[in-house]
This record gives sequence, C-alpha cells and structure tokens, in this order.
Amino acid sequence: MRTRNSCFSWPVALMLVGLLAGCGGGHHGGKGKPADDVLVAPTVTLVSPADLSTNNVVGGVIVATFSTAMDPLTVNSLTFTVQQGVAPQQGVMPVPGSVVLVGNTATFTPTPGLLFDTQYVATITTGASDLAGTGLESFYVWSFTTEEEVVVVDDTPPTVILVSPLDLATLVPIDTTVVATFSEEMAPLTLTDLSFTVTEEEGPPVAGMVVPVGDTATFTPTIALLPGTQYSATITTAATDLAGNALVNEYVWSFTTEAQEEEPGNMLPVVLGELEHFVIMGGYAVTNIPTSLIVGDLGISPSAESLITGFGQTDATGYATSPQVTGFIYAADMAAPTPAMLTLAKGDLTIAYEDAKGRTPVPTGDFLNPGGGNLGGLNLVPGLYKFTGDAIATTDFALTGGANDVWIFQIASSLVVSNGVQLTLAGGASPKNVFWQVGTQATLGTTVSFQGTLMAEASITMQTGATLVGRVLAFSGTIALDQNIITIPE
Repeated sequence: MRTRNSCFSWPVALMLVGLLAGCGGGHHGGKGKPADDVLVAPTVTLVSPADLSTNNVVGGVIVATFSTAMDPLTVNSLTFTVQQGVAPQQGVMPVPGSVVLVGNTATFTPTPGLLFDTQYVATITTGASDLAGTGLESFYVWSFTTEEEVVVVDDTPPTVILVSPLDLATLVPIDTTVVATFSEEMAPLTLTDLSFTVTEEEGPPVAGMVVPVGDTATFTPTIALLPGTQYSATITTAATDLAGNALVNEYVWSFTTEAQEEEPGNMLPVVLGELEHFVIMGGYAVTNIPTSLIVGDLGISPSAESLITGFGQTDATGYATSPQVTGFIYAADMAAPTPAMLTLAKGDLTIAYEDAKGRTPVPTGDFLNPGGGNLGGLNLVPGLYKFTGDAIATTDFALTGGANDVWIFQIASSLVVSNGVQLTLAGGASPKNVFWQVGTQATLGTTVSFQGTLMAEASITMQTGATLVGRVLAFSGTIALDQNIITIPE
C-alpha cells in the first residue's frame, strides 16, 4: 500500500525526507518526477491453522492471508514452507506440498497429508513480495499441532447377513455356487474349505473351492451337485474378521437342488428329509377311531397335541406314546426341540410336495390321464403320471417294476379309491418309491389296501379297515383314521 504525502503537511521529521527528495520542483531519477510516494511492506494478517493451535485435522491445508495483493511469482514453495518440528530450520524434515496464490491469500496443500499428533512450523520468507515488488520486512513464522489419532478397537464379532441360495430354497440349479455375505470384511485366510463347507444331507462333504473377497465368500463345487438333493452349508467359528473376531456360532442353512428333467420311466425318488421317520404328519388335526396300528412316528404341526385324538397317549418330555403307535407322537406345543424338528419336517414336506408336483417333462400319451382318470384295472409301468383333474380307482390295479423304479402321480384335484380296492406292487416294486401328490384331498375307502406316500394339500381320510404301506402327509387339513393299519416303508 502507498501513502501519498505533501511537504507542507508532514511532520518536520518527514519534511526533511521530502526536501532531500527534491520537494517543490526537485527531480527523481533525473526525470523530473516528484518523489512523493513511500512504499509500505506487506504483512501477514491472518493464518490458518492459527498460531499455537492444537487438534487440527490431518487432512487440512495451511493458509496465509496478506495485507495486500501479492506477486504470484514470489509466493511459492520456496517462500511458503512447512516443516515438521518445533523451530523453522530450513532443510530439516520439510513437508512436501504445493502453493497456490489467489489475490492476497496463499494456500499450502501438503502432499501427502500431515501426521497425527505432530507439531508443525509454517514460514513465509521475505522473498514473498507484493505487486510493487516490496517484500515482507521479516520472516513470518507460526506453529500448530495436529489432532491425536483415534484408534478404534474392533471387538464386534462378524455375522452372516445374506446367503445364496437362501435357506430352505428349492429348485436350486445343480451348477449353483454357494455364497455367504458377512457384516464386515473378513480375513481371507480364515475362509477355506474347512471353515466353509457344503454337505449332502446324510452324505459326505462336497468337494469345492472357497474364494473370499472382502465381505463375501463363494464356495464353488468341483462337480455339479446332485439333482433333487438336500444340502447343508456351514460357516464355522474358524472364520474371523480382519481384527480376529470370530463368528459367535456356526451358521448353517440348507437348500434343495432342482430335480432332473427325466424321462417318465427313469426318475429319482422324492427326497423326504426329516419326514423319513414319520408315517403320519397332519396340519390341523389327527383323529382316530380305535383301534388302529401305526408303525412309525406321528406328528402334527402347527397344531397342539389336543388335536390328536383317539390314541389315548401318555405324555413325556417333548413327545408322547400310545399303545396304538409303534413310535413316538409329536406336537408343536411340546417341549424343545420338538417344535423346531416339526417345523423342519413341515418344510421338508413343502419341498417334497413341490418336487413331485414340478417333475418334468410333462407327461403325454399313456402317462397323461391314464384310464381316462380311472386307475381301476390298469397295470402301470414306472414313470411320471399326470391327472389334470380328479383321479379315482374303482377296481383293483397294479404297479409293476423293479426295486429301484419310481412312480410319481401328479393329481390336480382329489384322489378317491373305492371300497375294497387293492393296489398290488409286482416285480419287486417298493412302496418307498411310490409318491402320490394330491392337489386337494385323498380318500381311501373301507378295506382298501394301498401303497406309497400320500401327500395332500388338504385332508386325508382312511375309512374303516383301510391299510397302507407308506405315509399319510397332509399340509393343512385333518388326517382321519378308522381302525386302520399304516406301516412305514422299509
């Protein structure tokens, strides 16, 4: 900034300077220009961070504001410096960075950022000058201290927040990969084929490779999974996050692969899972007119034991017994772990029912509505049979095939077997490989002799004296018995 003065108005001391400069007609530089301008040196008026300030962010910049506009050629990384330490000693731990001047404000940007909990000294040298070429009268020096580093201790265990396939998923492609997503990034070395396993239900572990990336881990089977098969996936507590925190508990989920699209006469049996040991599974109620003989376990879910009637059962912890049942009776209101086991069994019933219902290819020819919907008098080879409406059997009929052959009957509506009808298995055929998927309700008339697993959406009624080697499994309705014999298949 310049201050214009007159020889006649200045104090005496300054008038002497004016006289020496040629006031009143003297010449400056031999050109006859009046020398009435006095140059004032620029000053630093404001700095950031402030002098002696503390707790400054490490990602910040250092700013100096001057009293006047400065010459950008003189305000640079040579005249505006920052160093780590307690005194402005040139060349001692300098901080690299760039300087940008805009008007009367200069900004120093450290590259990289400053350190935590460290004292720094910033300096503006006398080489910095204003637009008239006047430099600072002396170095401007100030100091500041950065913030302390906050170290966050991670003691929160990770959790599994998402899996693929989803728990209890069905119709999963046999070439699927199994993926677990965690609540945070995981330590890669802790996710291996030992801590992340996939196992065939009641079978050996599946060979495969585990690839962890960030917060996910992917298990890729070495070969395709088996069709129509239930698998369990497990993440063990050996899996940890980057801080070494392990899962609190093992994480286990299950899924079932899609069934193969088989030829009607070449099929795999329906997988029953937890239902294997049940001969009866009801949804709403199980009623009985004594005396019946039931060989295998009897269950009801989600209803309570009070809706199991006619068996004269004796209660124990988590189950009941009856002289009419060679096995145990379970209900959803019994002690743990019975409720969880029944929930799993009903889930497996859903899987089995949908598997049977969804088998392909869609039957044609003799496999579509055989006998025009009436099974009476037929002798059926192994295969997939479909009824687009009701299915009835008014006279005896037979299934002929080997011990490993499979029959699946898809019935859109009801199944009614007339009184006295006998279903015969021939050629070594096994009732464990015969499955009846019934869209509404099934009725076996008096003294009927029937074979296979009956899975009905609603109710199943066995009239007086009817017998069955197989299972009666109802989703939502009542299973009504009347002096029947039901034996679980071997």
